Amino acid sequence: MLLKRTFLVLLVFCGFYINAQDNLGPEALVKKAAEVSKTNYDSALKLAAKAIELCKKQNNSYQLALAYKLCGYCNYFQGMYPAALDFYQKAEKIAEQKGYKDVLVSLHNFQGTFYKKQNLVKESLEEFTKGKKIAAALKDSLLIAGFTNDIGLVYELSGKMPEAMQNFKEALAMYKSKNAKDGMAYSLDYLGEAYATLEKFDEALKMMQQSLEIRKELKQQAPLAVNLNNIGEIYVVQKKYPEALTYLLQSEKISTQINYGDLRNHTLLLIGRCYYQLGNYKSAYDYFERSSDIKDSIYNEKNAHIINEMEAKYQNEKKQLQIEGLNQQNELKEAKLSRQNIIIVLVLLVAVFFGLGILYVIRSNRKIKKAQAIIIKQKLLVEEKQKEILDSIYYARRIQRSLLTSDKYIAKHLKRMQKE
Repeated sequence: MLLKRTFLVLLVFCGFYINAQDNLGPEALVKKAAEVSKTNYDSALKLAAKAIELCKKQNNSYQLALAYKLCGYCNYFQGMYPAALDFYQKAEKIAEQKGYKDVLVSLHNFQGTFYKKQNLVKESLEEFTKGKKIAAALKDSLLIAGFTNDIGLVYELSGKMPEAMQNFKEALAMYKSKNAKDGMAYSLDYLGEAYATLEKFDEALKMMQQSLEIRKELKQQAPLAVNLNNIGEIYVVQKKYPEALTYLLQSEKISTQINYGDLRNHTLLLIGRCYYQLGNYKSAYDYFERSSDIKDSIYNEKNAHIINEMEAKYQNEKKQLQIEGLNQQNELKEAKLSRQNIIIVLVLLVAVFFGLGILYVIRSNRKIKKAQAIIIKQKLLVEEKQKEILDSIYYARRIQRSLLTSDKYIAKHLKRMQKE
């Protein structure tokens, strides 16, 4: 009865857990997938797949780009390189179209690492350099330090050790200034590898042990497995096989748990080598065979062919998008020119009409002034004629008065005649 109740409680709990997962939004799903990816890539991929489906339904392009990027990351560590590249390219397309610089900067990091893994030095350096430029534009010192480390790795791959170590030291200084332990661990591990390449094994182990302590503190599974493998490999080079096995077996255990196929393949080879040198041929054969099985699933001609085809397809699609972008730009330019021409014509028409209006006003003013001048002239002529007429009248009247006898004179003579 108690067992039955316990079973029912577990079922109810599982039901609540599943419903909680289903009710998560795109952002929460992507965030959870990123957290899970630190310990289990398969579980992270399942969550990311749910996030992708939900993002497409809701047209959430930003979270979709992040989900694609995370899928690429998980597939890369599982050795599924064609799938990793496919997801990276999908994420990059969205990020470039939408201008998501934070997504682009991490994609340059991931793709640079991918190309470095394929020994494509030129392509890897290009990706890391692009990422560092974006990081500098964003003024993110931690991102800059990360790409400085990555560029150092490319120099190391090219055999340029002084340049590589200089980049690792610069990155380590930047991380220390920000107390970024995760970044410090990477820089210390890379410096350890560089010292090992120069056969300065004491310095190499010192750096790697410091990195290992930080990673144990942070509980980061994949980096921890890499660190353990690197220390074990130094002991292998020094022919200290028992010491090497101590670290390599721990690394192989973790890489198996998290399904880190590429690292596991490398670690199995080293373990097999150790057992062979110690005379344990049965164990050596067993580990070599296991390594061969993993290698066949990761590195094969089919995968290489698929990667090359995908890269070529991606580049063609990218060029096509660039061509379409240029065509759109040309159409916009033509539309702008057409609009400018229409504006220019309208301005010219307005200017012409305005000019004609001014000319009409000026001409009208001139006519008015001319008419006024004629009227004034005519008025002056009339006044002059009128004066002449009045003067003539006045003159005639004076003559008439001078010729005619005055009334007083006639009256005087009439009176005198009456008296007589």
